[in-house]
Amino acid sequence: FKLNKAQYNVEFYYQDANLEYQKAEDLTDTRTGIIGETVSATDDDKAKTTYNDQTFTLNSGVSTLSKTLAVEGTVLKLYFDLTVDASIKVTKTADKTSGAKVNDTITYTITVENTGNVTVSSLALTDILEGITLGALDKTTIAPGETATATATYVVTQADVDAGEINNTATANGKDPKGTAVTGNDSEKVTTETPNASIKVTKTADKTSGAKV
Repeated sequence: FKLNKAQYNVEFYYQDANLEYQKAEDLTDTRTGIIGETVSATDDDKAKTTYNDQTFTLNSGVSTLSKTLAVEGTVLKLYFDLTVDASIKVTKTADKTSGAKVNDTITYTITVENTGNVTVSSLALTDILEGITLGALDKTTIAPGETATATATYVVTQADVDAGEINNTATANGKDPKGTAVTGNDSEKVTTETPNASIKVTKTADKTSGAKV
């Protein structure tokens, strides 16, 4: 007798930067099996853990790795989870790095770059320098490769000149798609004008001539 055959598809889904599964259309494969028998994903299918230069792990818990072949509409779906690398790089620069004087205004530019492979959201900045005016980032969510920027200003004080330099650190905090904290920081040093410690003493007398016993 003649065995009845039918076609079925094997589909592959990979997590994107937001950890949402996206179908890899270029990997979809159509195969043929015998109706009523079990069709299964091959070892090669399960080993497709590299895609678009990213590394993944097969999620067998949500994948459909085998199925009884029907006359039509049978699909095996393999889901792969991204190996998450959530990281940001903070860069802080000043428009003046030396010779700062009392009452000078220093403008800092702070950039936060997403150097990982997942989206970072809920970005916020903090700065340890007392008296600094810190602006908000122009973006609070950045995809891999994107940057967010903020500016900050600071007015130089006499205490800064006495110390000879101004040190401060900007820190950016955010969250990856799983809600895990992501942080980064950078410091910038501005030197002041050279301190010149000097005093002038003036001595006067109530009588400068004709003094008698």
